[in-house]
Amino acid sequence: MNPEAHLLLAMICQEQGDTPAAIAALRRAIYLDQDSAPAHFLLGSLLIRQEDRRRGLRCMETVVSLCGARPRDEVLPGSNGVTAGRLRETAWAYLEAGRA
Repeated sequence: MNPEAHLLLAMICQEQGDTPAAIAALRRAIYLDQDSAPAHFLLGSLLIRQEDRRRGLRCMETVVSLCGARPRDEVLPGSNGVTAGRLRETAWAYLEAGRA
């Protein structure tokens, strides 16, 4: 029942090259904490790599929205020290590239 544990599991699965398991773990993390911008970001990036561009970009839109509601310098839980402002900028870059 710990969303950060599922996020960590997803990162481990991704490192091991098990993308389907990483996606499943991220979906569990988001189910438990719908406001987890890092989980939405990682899910979006994996979906884009899996050629599910529409869903991946929708995840990035969620990241922009979630991070926009937080102070720019707030370190996000489960993000390994990434701030809301930095994650928002990175998600925005994905969106800009997706629209090109």
